[in-house]
Formats: sequence, structure tokens, C-alpha cells
Amino acid sequence: MFIRNWVVIIMTTFSFSLAAQELPSWIFEAKASSDELAAIGSGASINQAKRAAVAEIIAQVSQSVSAESVSVVEKRQEETSQFFKQSVFSETLSIEVNDVTFDKEYVEERSGVVYVRASLSKTQLIRFLEDELTPLATLSFPVRASPVDKVLWSLKFRVTNEYGLRVERALNALGAEKAAMKAKLRDNLAAVVEVWQRYGVRVIADNSLQDVAGLINRHIPSASKTVLWLQLKPSHKTRQQNDTYQHKLDLAVELTQPRTPFRIFRQEHISVVGSGSSAGEAESHALQQLRTILDTPIQNWLFEKGSEL
Repeated sequence: MFIRNWVVIIMTTFSFSLAAQELPSWIFEAKASSDELAAIGSGASINQAKRAAVAEIIAQVSQSVSAESVSVVEKRQEETSQFFKQSVFSETLSIEVNDVTFDKEYVEERSGVVYVRASLSKTQLIRFLEDELTPLATLSFPVRASPVDKVLWSLKFRVTNEYGLRVERALNALGAEKAAMKAKLRDNLAAVVEVWQRYGVRVIADNSLQDVAGLINRHIPSASKTVLWLQLKPSHKTRQQNDTYQHKLDLAVELTQPRTPFRIFRQEHISVVGSGSSAGEAESHALQQLRTILDTPIQNWLFEKGSEL
């Protein structure tokens, strides 16, 4: 009886190992050439696999221009399952799936995982990156402007300049360095650093939004010489529908002078709706959504979407 069970276990393990080895060899052999970049992507669907492959291609360009979700297949002789390594980065290039060629596809029957092979011409990628840099050529820090205007410019364009430098580094890695653009972007960012060290923006908020104010403070200058106020003015409404509560949080944001007449330079209105089994749970859900929006560079939610007065 003992011997019979032992044989069954050996045969089952052997069969499982064979099944795991049926993945086509190209899944483990994506190699870039002198003319193109190549990558393997995997996911629960064809779209997820394609996005993963595009992300991996982006990550190959430069460690400084990274993809949001990168999946890499690791082949291990001693294991019967497939392993995936995922890395998360804060910035991305906006290369679209349609810009990439997908020439191979495979669906593993046992797991349902989809694999694709993607490739992108280096010439095409260089052209794309150069197009990304073109709009940034006009960015010049306002050296002779007032402190307020210098801070406004820094809040609006700091992230854009950082992105431009990452793009330039990617071009450099592809043999298409843009030295003049790199120098200009570096000069802009050096000026922004000086502004961050000299001037501050103070967040004005009531007690209910102190944690939100703390998140915003990560993304704005905080030197003692305050030249701008960022005023947060919330309003709350709660309603109940059957057993579910909904909480609507409307936040008026104004970037103003720190003294009368409190001239408004930028303003934005943010509205989120939370839900839950209680009024408190619904409000907490709404606040969490607000935190997610505001815990990003201020350029994203005030200067790209907000209005200028």
C-alpha cells in the first residue's frame, strides 16, 4: 500500500512538471537587437499582457524612465510553476499599446495566463521621445519675476521639467542625446530648488482636513517666507439610500495671496462621493478618495485642471 501511494505521487509530480515545461521557448528569449527593443508581457487577459510588455519595453530604455507595472518571467529549473516579478515606479512614459508590434501570443491552458511578445523600433521610439521633448523647449524659468510668480512657475512646471530630463536620459541611452535641452532643463530645476529653499506655500484648512493638508505639504515648498496660501474649503452632505449611506465631499481649493485683498491666482473644485454601511464609514471613504487625488504633485490637480484668475 505504501509503495503504491509513492508511485502515484511520483507520477503526479512528473506529469505536472511536464505540463509546466510546455511554455514555448520564445517566452524566455525576448532579446533586443540593434534596431529594436523586445519584451515579453503576461497577464490574466490579452490587454493586461500587452500593457505589461509595453511597460517592460519602457523600463529597458532607461532606469530613470520607468514603467508603472513591469512583469518579468523568471524560469527556474527546479520549480513547476511560473514566477512573476513586479516592480512599481512612480513615473511613466505615455507610450500607447498601438505604437508597439505584437508578433507572438500564447495562452497557458492550466493557469489561463496570457503571454505576448512585443517589439518596438528604436527609430520609432526616438521619434516619440523627441516629440515628447518638443513642447518643453519653450520652458524658461522667470529669473526676473516676483517671488510669487517664481513660486507659481515652480509649482506648475517642476514635474514637467523632471519628466523632460528623464526623457532626455532615455534618448541618451538610445544614442540620441539632446545636450542643449538637458542643460536648459537642469538650469530650470536648479532655479526651482532655489525657490523651494527660499519661499513657502502655507496650507490653510480646518481640523477635519489636517491629514489632507499634511499630504499636500509633501508636494509644495515649505520655507518660512510664505508668499502664497493654499486655502481648502470643504462642504459635506450625507444621505441614506436603503441600507447604504453616501457622503459627498466638495472641496474648493484656492491659491491666494497670504494677506488682503487675498487675490486668487488659481482655483479648483474637487468633488468625491463615498459610500458605506454607516455615515461615518461613507465619510471616511470620501476622505480616502480625496487623499488619493491630493497626494500627487500639485501640478496634476490644480494647474492642469484648475482655472487661472
